[in-house]
Amino acid sequence: MALGGCYNCLKYLMFVFNFIFWLVGCALLAVGIWAKVDESSFSELIDDPQLMRSLSIAAYVIIAVGAIVMVLGFLGCCGAIRESQCMLATFFIFLFIIFSTLLAVGIYVYIEIKPDPEILKGEIKKAWTADVNSYYNSTDAKKRLDAARDEFHCCGSEQGDMVKTWGVIKAGEACGQYVTSEGCATKVYEKTYQYLKKYLVIFVGVAFGIATIMLLGMIFSMLLCCAIRETSM
Repeated sequence: MALGGCYNCLKYLMFVFNFIFWLVGCALLAVGIWAKVDESSFSELIDDPQLMRSLSIAAYVIIAVGAIVMVLGFLGCCGAIRESQCMLATFFIFLFIIFSTLLAVGIYVYIEIKPDPEILKGEIKKAWTADVNSYYNSTDAKKRLDAARDEFHCCGSEQGDMVKTWGVIKAGEACGQYVTSEGCATKVYEKTYQYLKKYLVIFVGVAFGIATIMLLGMIFSMLLCCAIRETSM
């Protein structure tokens, strides 16, 4: 069958839209992979398994959605060019499912990962105090405290807690010239909060941006499907 006039224009508009949609799927996939790979830099700042698990889940969901969007973009292109009602209807159904999933992820990210400053600060202080107490007994704790010391020029979790816990000599060995400096918990909190804000802006921005594009895709696919049905009668 062949579409004429504005319907034919709609067909090619649908094709171009889905090609862009496919590119967006590639971008989503890239963002998800980046978030997962860059997760290690965040884990060095805070040892909070629950928060890291939430970020990891969000990254995996973005990766999965990106891969599916790429497939749907290809399906939409083929449906538009071949003027297939079946492919366009399938495109619409799966696009609606992805839209609902992405909306749920956006709500999940906002509710579960949105950082509460006071809670976050308390969790960081608790985690770094535990690292101070196990500095000479845990390789991981030593690694985190040493990395924070070198980056922020600080010592321990709070000012003077290394001396109180391990004595002047051992604290001097651990902190060097920074033994009397302020603790690292506050500085780590500030950087961690900035990391969280960066991730939230990216995740939420991508989610709502793609949701808008998906709504347009569903509208275009139904318009084209109706046009094909009319010309086939």
